[in-house]
Amino acid sequence: MPTNLLILPFLGGYWFLHHFIFTRDKSQRLDGYRLLVDSAFVGLLLLIPARLMVVGLKLIPSVTATWRMFVPDDMHYTGTALGAFCIGFALPWLCNLWLSKVRNIDALDAQSRAIQKHGNHLLRLLHSAAENEHPVAITLDNKKVYIGLVAAAPNLAPHDTHLAITPFFSGYRDKDTLELTLTVDYLKVYEANTLNPDDFRVVIATENVRMASLFDHTAYPNFIVETTDPKGGPDSTTSDDVSAPL
Repeated sequence: MPTNLLILPFLGGYWFLHHFIFTRDKSQRLDGYRLLVDSAFVGLLLLIPARLMVVGLKLIPSVTATWRMFVPDDMHYTGTALGAFCIGFALPWLCNLWLSKVRNIDALDAQSRAIQKHGNHLLRLLHSAAENEHPVAITLDNKKVYIGLVAAAPNLAPHDTHLAITPFFSGYRDKDTLELTLTVDYLKVYEANTLNPDDFRVVIATENVRMASLFDHTAYPNFIVETTDPKGGPDSTTSDDVSAPL
């Protein structure tokens, strides 16, 4: 096959990777060279059914005669390359439709599987919390702490670098002991003023997150540890790290 025709199966492979629900999220995270290699590999696979299709069509004299009217005889394998591109263009839509109608698998299911397989620990935690509507505690690099529901979690795309949280509580950690102090109770404010929690959504850059964990406000008080002042003074109360399993 002429080298200039290889661009067609390559484009077909690229299109397939970016639109098939089981490869779409992963392909967003690939760097340039890895994406080129994967697209080329899929393009080579697309050449197999394309070649079989061309061989079958050549057995029909009318189809062969019509093809020769538009394509010169010296352009060998043009039909195979064009067929690979067409298959790569149509196949993801057909596969997605079949998965949706027959297997009840949608884009969100595929995204969740891709993140569990290819995402880092922070992405896995945020998506799990968002799917199960479980509150999380987010500690930033300036020791600010937000506790609430994940309204939007980043995916595998390199440009998607922010998360959104609907806060229930906020506070800070002591710079030396990292003891957690809650200063704002958003839940009481929402209830007292009949406010929409979505209006107070906070967007955070993932690069500023220093610690994240699931949070259960009913279980958290059980992790409070009371210690006695060694100088004989009154007892002091400190809290365990909020990242303890709750």
